[in-house]
Amino acid sequence: LGRFADSLADVNQSLLLNAEDAESYNQRGIVYVALGRHAEALEDYSAAIRLKPDEPLFWKNRGYTYYQLEQDAESLEEYRRYVER
Repeated sequence: LGRFADSLADVNQSLLLNAEDAESYNQRGIVYVALGRHAEALEDYSAAIRLKPDEPLFWKNRGYTYYQLEQDAESLEEYRRYVER
């Protein structure tokens, strides 16, 4: 967990410097998933998508998080959007 805590601190610092950085929201979402904090991950993936909606990886990551939460309909929709990009 220590590495994830360090990663979380780093990405939080990055977002303090630039709150419009879609990739940082995506990276923080990845860390949150690893920590089991899925609701926060979904919020960050959504923020990344709002900032950069044409980036397919953000849709894929959000779909995977819904899959982990066993929200199949939402997961399938996100993967559909991922494939369309």
